[in-house]
Amino acid sequence: MRQDREWPTPQAGSRVQGNECMSEIAERNEPARALELVAFLTDPDSRDLVQSLVFDLELKNVVVRQGGIDDALSFVQSLPSWPHQLLLDIAQSPLPLSDMTRVADIAEPGTRIIVAGDRNDVGLFRDLMQLGVADYLLKPLTPAMLRRGLNFGALASEPTRAPRAGKTLAVIGARGGAGASTLACGLAWQLAHGFSRRTVVVDLDVHNGAVNLVFNLPPSQGLVSALQNASGLDHLGLEKVVTLRGPRLFTLTADIDPRAADPLTPDSLKELLAVLIEHFHYVVLDVPFRSGPLVTSLLEQSDFVILLADPTLLSVRNAARLARGREAASPSQRTILAVNNLAPKTPETLTNAAMEAALGRGIDYTLPYTTGLTKSQNLGRPQDFLPPAYSKAVQDIATGITAGAGKPEEHAPSVWKRIFSN
Repeated sequence: MRQDREWPTPQAGSRVQGNECMSEIAERNEPARALELVAFLTDPDSRDLVQSLVFDLELKNVVVRQGGIDDALSFVQSLPSWPHQLLLDIAQSPLPLSDMTRVADIAEPGTRIIVAGDRNDVGLFRDLMQLGVADYLLKPLTPAMLRRGLNFGALASEPTRAPRAGKTLAVIGARGGAGASTLACGLAWQLAHGFSRRTVVVDLDVHNGAVNLVFNLPPSQGLVSALQNASGLDHLGLEKVVTLRGPRLFTLTADIDPRAADPLTPDSLKELLAVLIEHFHYVVLDVPFRSGPLVTSLLEQSDFVILLADPTLLSVRNAARLARGREAASPSQRTILAVNNLAPKTPETLTNAAMEAALGRGIDYTLPYTTGLTKSQNLGRPQDFLPPAYSKAVQDIATGITAGAGKPEEHAPSVWKRIFSN
């Protein structure tokens, strides 16, 4: 083995190249480039073979080490983002499927996973493929086998296989000012930091969006650029259009002249979302309240829809219409109903029971009235200043989403529904 190359071993919170600290990069909102390959092999011969191949191909941004599944997971979870390819060795794993299930559960979409092992078992191979593994390499490894399995050289242009696609989560208010943008940003923060999921918030109000303000970010035209080249976006292209707000949390926004035409179309967004779910665990859509084919298409494509209402007749009427349309178009998909108390309760305030009777279904979550939201929004630091009661409600919603909670049982129709039947 050649000994004249030092293999990069980045520390947690640092970039592979250079000495910049990740916290400094986050403050400048620059996305950190992912490693091209991380390989953990259980025996020194396999490790040396991979290192030799990497040296011969003059590949950069590569980490090759000796170790098993636990070592690999500990390392990649210390990085700002998962590598584009991950080579794991299950030769010394007593429960290889259990170990690989753990990997599949937390792997970032877009990471191509290759497994090496010493078991010549067709059943094991099929089980690994079902978990999203791109290839299984039977040891002892050879250079030709590695070139094929790792998509090196002439095969680098072949399509890769992600372990699983991410989920799309649409947040829409039943009227303007219901608090959907604040909730969308709060959920994204919880998913990224509370659940360690790679998350992007897409602000679909390109004229008057609030996501940049909530997160204290400068204006961006990334969403417009992404829409113009959705079919050609790869991981490097995404790094140029998204803005990093913190570890695992990104935004994709636009800030265009109010007099300019809206660049969003159902087809362009469908194409963009197909790309985003390959690179993020969760794509959180901040959907402005409006009618038309664009919103209808977005709600139909989303894995989860959070419908946010407030205790007013206008909001309840609109929520009923949106819920009926959603259920008619996608009866099997999950719709979450949340109520945001924007003001202190008075005798005239609609109660949750009255709203449930009107909507013909239960309310899943209630966001409490609090006086601290304005401070959080003005300072652009939701992680520090969101009131505890509001944060707890947002955390509960995020927990339900990550757990894949089922659709709540519907209540029987009531006479209230006649009010909202048109």
